[in-house]
Amino acid sequence: MKLAIIGTGSQCQQHLRAWLTFREVTVVGIITQDSTLQQEAEVNGITIYNRLESLIQYTDVDVIDVATPVRSPLELVTMAAEANIHVIYGTLAAINSNEVSKMISVCMKHKVQLLMGNTYRHTPEFIQARLQINKGLIGKTGVIRIRSGVPYPNNDDQINIDRNLFNEVGLPHFDWLRWTFGEAEMVMSRRVNHSDIEGTPIEYGFVTLRMTDGTIAYLECSWSDYAQHTSFELTGNKGMITYDSQDNNPLLLQNHLSTLIEYKKEGVDTRIFRHYLQCLLGNEKPAMSAEDVMKALQLADAANQSVAQGQPVFLSKGVECL
Repeated sequence: MKLAIIGTGSQCQQHLRAWLTFREVTVVGIITQDSTLQQEAEVNGITIYNRLESLIQYTDVDVIDVATPVRSPLELVTMAAEANIHVIYGTLAAINSNEVSKMISVCMKHKVQLLMGNTYRHTPEFIQARLQINKGLIGKTGVIRIRSGVPYPNNDDQINIDRNLFNEVGLPHFDWLRWTFGEAEMVMSRRVNHSDIEGTPIEYGFVTLRMTDGTIAYLECSWSDYAQHTSFELTGNKGMITYDSQDNNPLLLQNHLSTLIEYKKEGVDTRIFRHYLQCLLGNEKPAMSAEDVMKALQLADAANQSVAQGQPVFLSKGVECL
């Protein structure tokens, strides 16, 4: 399978190195202006292009992997689809639910795959937590608390794009909540912006979601941590599941029988790329559909709308894409 990558910086480099490990894949081009990536491409005999149009004109390619945010995501996906090229959209920053809806339509029209993902659907801790909930090991779920923090983003190795905390840090959690508990019926949120003592921007977002099954989820996401950190506490009437990414064995299940289960942490990058490849080969169905991404983005839209209006957003009444 012939693949091309679009992007810059360390994230694009990570995608390149991952794809080079698959014997079924030949990386035929990289669309970038990143000098470091250009050097690595030359070492591996990969051609550099400045624009997707040039890649399509001069190279036979089956799929493109959009590794980092682009200025006009819908335009790029449309161009690829019209050329009968499948699209892996590996970054969900700087994109909204309306754009994803249009991407879905254009890819369906041209019968190409649009693959979008959430690492939590491939992360053992999140998979196992969902499995234990579905098995009823903690009983009827009541209150869910999730915290996710990452460093404040910079655009040193990316295009100058507008960043949104709920769309980026919150999005994977919105999807996991839908995947685990079903749809949300109400979203209430607030956001706080300030700077630390060194003048570095800091942003906090707090979201309360009421799910249709009665579960209440509290999500705190932030651009404030020095390194990525995620934790959760999932409570039910029969037990609790806790997780902290900073622990060596982070996922613990404690139920009323006092049994303790530990799950070892595993890497997910290779698993995700292998899954994408199997989907493209027709051997697997996507773990997360583009429609799932669109619905998770609609929850991010609801969180942004709640901040702007200062009141809860009820999903049955529709959501504004701000």
